[in-house]
Amino acid sequence: MTQILNFKGFLLENFSKNSIDITHFYDRIGVQFEDRQTIERSIKNSVNCILEEDSEYTVTLREVCLFISAGDFLLLRNEPCENYWRQKQLREVLKHSENEKIDDELQQRRSKRLKKIKEFPTEQDKVLPGFNCSTASIIKLKAHNTFMGKKFSELNTLEKITVSNGFNSILDLTDNNDDSVSQKTLFTKEQWEELNNLYNKKIKWNPIDSEIAQELQEIEKLAEINIKEAYKLSLAKQIKYTFSEEEAFFKIYSIILNTLKFDPSILSFSNKNKSTEQDYIVKLWGTIISSVYDDSSLSTKWGESVYKESSQAKRTISDPSPIGDKVDCRVYTKGANGEEVDVMNIEFARHHNSKKFQDDHRKLLREGKTISDHFYYSPYLKPRMKRNIAGIGIQIAGTEGQIKKVKLVDKGLYVATKLGSLRLPSSCLELKKARTLIERLLTLKNDFMYLANCQNIISNETMAATRHMDLKLNVERSPYEEEENDDEEEEEKSSDKYLSWVRGSWFPPLPRKDKTYDGDYPENIFNAK
Repeated sequence: MTQILNFKGFLLENFSKNSIDITHFYDRIGVQFEDRQTIERSIKNSVNCILEEDSEYTVTLREVCLFISAGDFLLLRNEPCENYWRQKQLREVLKHSENEKIDDELQQRRSKRLKKIKEFPTEQDKVLPGFNCSTASIIKLKAHNTFMGKKFSELNTLEKITVSNGFNSILDLTDNNDDSVSQKTLFTKEQWEELNNLYNKKIKWNPIDSEIAQELQEIEKLAEINIKEAYKLSLAKQIKYTFSEEEAFFKIYSIILNTLKFDPSILSFSNKNKSTEQDYIVKLWGTIISSVYDDSSLSTKWGESVYKESSQAKRTISDPSPIGDKVDCRVYTKGANGEEVDVMNIEFARHHNSKKFQDDHRKLLREGKTISDHFYYSPYLKPRMKRNIAGIGIQIAGTEGQIKKVKLVDKGLYVATKLGSLRLPSSCLELKKARTLIERLLTLKNDFMYLANCQNIISNETMAATRHMDLKLNVERSPYEEEENDDEEEEEKSSDKYLSWVRGSWFPPLPRKDKTYDGDYPENIFNAK
């Protein structure tokens, strides 16, 4: 009742003015953020009382009340009011955070915020025709707004993907979800099509050699009538091509035929809830993937392991020794100094409807960025070599998989696209699907060999720089010594745009460090590391 009388008094003092600013009334009575619903209900009651008791008030005051009540009291939800409540909420969040024990870095940032809330900046990537602002700015602001006032653990699955992708500067063109928190809904239909036309190029898969393809077709036809003879033929071909790349083709066919004979249910779609994640890895995918990628240049590492670059990307002043993302399988090459450098990550799940599948999706995109950043950061690769760099991840659920790519395309903007699908045959009649599977895995292998060659350059140049006699002895080069480096190459390296395009990585907080996001965005999302 007191609030009703207070608001009547406020109107009587201010109704003759040209406009009514409700926030002045809020300041007068000293409201808190949690009082919003109560105080708005009281204001509505006050206005309704004035409108009902028309004999006591002037006509002008009634007109003011009618103005306030218009549109179901839209005045209480206008921009000044919404800003007022947001500031109230943010100040209370900050005040609560100050009472907690925090490190010096966060303490300094938050104390500055009490004086002035940090304005969220824009990114430097180009603004496309028909867009009001740049793409990276849009997705980062969406992540910021989605996260605001919540703990990461309080976000739903789609919100977590939006926040992770946005703070990692990733536009996810694989996401065609129409949910309001999806990145897709940030753009019009025409803009989304424009982004796909610009960045989502169709890949050309390298066909299998025609002679090998004929031998595989022979096995496929035989399997339709006699699986045992088809299996024997596949084993014979495997022996014929021992220690060659082609051996993997027939080894994969032998694995699938053996499974179709003795454990066909695991390849059936209806079996997805009966087989475990490890069933699919041990009985099928593990051997298939190792057959293609384990050779003198590439290796696979199974079981949850962490790429060193992932841990380095996660490092902060407050956490100097973090552990990066654990992935189910890493395909890597070894540099000249023996270090493992990832070229692809793989995650497995029983089926694609699980929460784990969604969590794996955002992790694979983040790690795809980490893979590519290793090469983008290198001063030893020329820009024209970096043009073909991309981070690849495969996400497998049961007998199906999706191939995803993350590529740096502009200042502070990475784009994730789906390159294609993988599918294991469910019967002998579908054995030809194994050929498509092999073609796609081998096409990816060509990309990985390119990354392996790039890593050799990086490793050799790094070792050469550390062993350089001039560097060790700290002496100047003779002016008469012939210059080994080509001037054009040096000029090209000095104009490396990728070094200014690359951005730092963001990782979800650990449960014990999960605090309400108050707008203190990670600054490395707008600069390198």
